Amino acid sequence: MAKVAPVLRRQIVIFAFYGGLALLALSPLPFRSTTHIPGQTMTDYFHFHWNYWWMREALASPELTVYRTDYVLFPAESTLALHTLAPVWYPVWAAAEPLLNSNAAFVVIYVLALALTGHTFYLLARQFGVAAPFALCGGVLLMLSPGQMNAVYMSTVHYLCFFWLPLNLLCWHQMTTHAGHRWRGWLWAVLLAVTLWGLVLTDLQGPIYSGFLLIPLGVLTLVQAASWRGRLVLAGYGAASIAVALVLLWFVGPLRPILAFEPGALSPGDPATAFSISFPQGFFTRLPEYWRTHESVSYGYVVVPLFLAVSVIAAAAGRAGDRRWFWFVVSLPPLIFSAGATVMLFGAEFPLPYRWLHALFGGIFRQPVRLASVFYIPALIFIGLVISGWLRNRRGLTHAVTVALMLVVVVDVRMYQPLPVQLPAPAYDFYRDMAADGLDYVVLDVPTAAGSGEWIVGNDEALRTQYTALYHGKKTVNGLIARVNPERFLYMETEDPLLAWLGQRRFVEPDVVSKQLAEMIAEWPLGYIVVHTDLIRPNRAAVGEIIGYLNQHPELVCPYRVEGAAVAYRTTWHPSGCAPRTPAQTDDGTYHLDIGAADDQRFTGWGWHRTEEVGGSQVRWAGDRRQLVGGQGTWADDAAYVAALYVDLPVAATEVVVSAQAFHQPREVTLVVNGVPVGIQTVSLDGLQDVTYHVPEAALGDGTHIEFALQYDGVLSAEDAGLSADSRRIAIMVDTVAFVQ
Repeated sequence: MAKVAPVLRRQIVIFAFYGGLALLALSPLPFRSTTHIPGQTMTDYFHFHWNYWWMREALASPELTVYRTDYVLFPAESTLALHTLAPVWYPVWAAAEPLLNSNAAFVVIYVLALALTGHTFYLLARQFGVAAPFALCGGVLLMLSPGQMNAVYMSTVHYLCFFWLPLNLLCWHQMTTHAGHRWRGWLWAVLLAVTLWGLVLTDLQGPIYSGFLLIPLGVLTLVQAASWRGRLVLAGYGAASIAVALVLLWFVGPLRPILAFEPGALSPGDPATAFSISFPQGFFTRLPEYWRTHESVSYGYVVVPLFLAVSVIAAAAGRAGDRRWFWFVVSLPPLIFSAGATVMLFGAEFPLPYRWLHALFGGIFRQPVRLASVFYIPALIFIGLVISGWLRNRRGLTHAVTVALMLVVVVDVRMYQPLPVQLPAPAYDFYRDMAADGLDYVVLDVPTAAGSGEWIVGNDEALRTQYTALYHGKKTVNGLIARVNPERFLYMETEDPLLAWLGQRRFVEPDVVSKQLAEMIAEWPLGYIVVHTDLIRPNRAAVGEIIGYLNQHPELVCPYRVEGAAVAYRTTWHPSGCAPRTPAQTDDGTYHLDIGAADDQRFTGWGWHRTEEVGGSQVRWAGDRRQLVGGQGTWADDAAYVAALYVDLPVAATEVVVSAQAFHQPREVTLVVNGVPVGIQTVSLDGLQDVTYHVPEAALGDGTHIEFALQYDGVLSAEDAGLSADSRRIAIMVDTVAFVQ
């Protein structure tokens, strides 16, 4: 124990060193961990956070299974066999999430993964003879390489798996070293199996990465074994490791669902479009904003030039060394494969062997860019061994080179550059209400979108609504499952009248979508529809159309709450119902509706343009929508121009006071209540003015879902009037509507 304690303390210090560097590299994210996520563009965070929420749900319920779900892409039940589930990180998330939240739990995963990557490389490099200072530098280069930082930026935690590769090699090396011992060889064989199991649980493509390193090392040790008996023993250990790993993957892993996966459902990509390292720029420079996309991942300024320089000098010196050139040779395949299917040289295109790898795995290995991290491991060992040999017994020079190399590394990995951060999908309060009701139903997010990585239907930013399951815990239609059969969601593109319209991929057919929505509400059941108005840009006219349609169908849905950029509708299936849609009362008893206010979308029907600020007031222009008023609010070319409002009021004689201003010319505006005209007024150009209509008690019906429609005698756009490029056709601007009884 006296000898173990100093070694353990040393390793703790080294791990803390890498962990501290990881925190610095991720800054300012650790200081905003509960509120922000990495990135400044659309990333994959939404389905990785969902992964761990789903695992917790599935493990807690005997009716659910981790590798099959209908909680996303509902109503289809989909397999997660080839999805990027990365369950190895679930225990970390499950421990950290209740104490912090999911965003902060992911920061814990990032720091732990990066520190493990640096530390395990250090251990491997030291095991094969690299001097400690250069092993330490190599760990920094690997853990903060562009590929690793891109994985953090994109929240793709399955790509934070490269610490398993040094562990695979370490276990193999220890297994062969102790092959003659009665039990130690078997112990290391079991540990190798565990590391292979962990690698697959992190990324299903992990064995491909490990194969570039573990297979050559295994062949080398078999060739160098002293006898055939020794080779058979090592082969037996290796076979046992694979067998144990397969058993673990069968009982605690994805092996059974993978074998049950329908191969024909895969949609392999074109090898020419696979994400790869661009040649030659990506091999010798660090591309700007390398975190933004997979295409921008590079090797940086240090590793490849240093690798080539050391190779040339070492070859010229004629010093072979024991295993230095083995690591050089092992470095070449991942380096070449990482360039993708072709390279351009002197204006000509040359094919590369990645095409063979792509074909070998049926087109599902689409990220040759990730082989850059594989290249780092043998290349940095080779560099470290050569430089360690040159500087052996030269302590002062070793320290100087180490400091210089560390400074270069810090500059190359851009430790001084803050990691971009952004806010995730909003955690609206009404999601908490959904979670608290304890009911089993579906949440339909608008705009509709779904994907598999290979295919995307709709606006990919709308996929982020999958993340909100962490808050409401319900089944959703929107979302992404990697490599899932696209038949699960392609029907949404144009085939489905309701879901395609809600994604702005098909024109509305009011009667058809009403019937379909009624069936969904009853059969799924559908509990809520959430309209995310910020995700429907740039076609903002669609917001008014969708909100207007939903507001005119109280037999299907009722507006539950407007919060931020979201309008939540509760369906008539939900037992809690909705509060009356009655405008707020002022002190004098008047019911006051502020058009353009944050919550006016609870009341607006078809015919309104977006909210805008005019003269310090939030207003809306009433505009270009022809529709029949009363009843279902259907529209036609020969119908009137109207803008509708829907409210609940006590049944009594009412004065409706509209604060409005006409555009370009005076307008005759008729108020139509439940399909019956009750008065006509002229709205002039002279600023906002109050026009009053007298509504008899009988016109209000039973006081529920009263349709007040402002019908005007024409519309005109600023473009047609020669005033601006605004093509919206408008009639009157409305600020407030008051109901005086």
